[in-house]
Amino acid sequence: MTSCGSSVEEDDFARLVINPACEEISHSGGVRSVAFSPDGTHVVSGSDDCSVKIWNAVTGEQILSSGEHNGKGLCKCKVDEYGCLEEDDDRKPIVNPGCPVTAHLGCVTRVKFSDDGGQVISASDDNTVRVWDVASRTQVRELAGDDFALVDGLSEKHKKFRHVVTSCGDTLKIYRVAKNQQHAEDGATAPVACFKAPDRITFFRCHGSAIVVRCVGGQKCVLSAPFLAV
Repeated sequence: MTSCGSSVEEDDFARLVINPACEEISHSGGVRSVAFSPDGTHVVSGSDDCSVKIWNAVTGEQILSSGEHNGKGLCKCKVDEYGCLEEDDDRKPIVNPGCPVTAHLGCVTRVKFSDDGGQVISASDDNTVRVWDVASRTQVRELAGDDFALVDGLSEKHKKFRHVVTSCGDTLKIYRVAKNQQHAEDGATAPVACFKAPDRITFFRCHGSAIVVRCVGGQKCVLSAPFLAV
């Protein structure tokens, strides 16, 4: 998917020839996850290059990019010969304190649009779940977790915010996230609820006020969170 305005051609050996202008906006790593917006007009992609990008599904124009920590341009972080961030003694990526890049620090494993198309949620190997505002093209929240589920309740108050459920090891965390910047004060920086599972969580899904959880070893449980459905 590109917005360089030219079709992709092949060379004499049937290899794809990419216009250099296209390479500047494409992912530099493999794409792990893609998703369409509810109205089908946009596509979001998450990549091994740690970036999240949103595209116009009709024109191919890129309308949001989280950027990537590549040691180029505004990013002053140090990267190795493979383009990965250097790590400290605990194998954690080292990010320059003044770096303006808001990309994940690990491969982006899952991306999804909210039901109203106003936000994009991404999960990464860096154990963070991030919320992006499509209209302002900015990251608005960073949550703890490696997977997520979105829950929009039916009550009047849910017109202003939604719940984002994340998994973090053997714990589920439920956050309240404002649906737009106008109601940012309705969000909460800390989880509004936490649930402890018997073991590390490998899968979970929300159904109304219930959260179905599966753990390592096949253990299953159903958690009750009535406030999710109100």
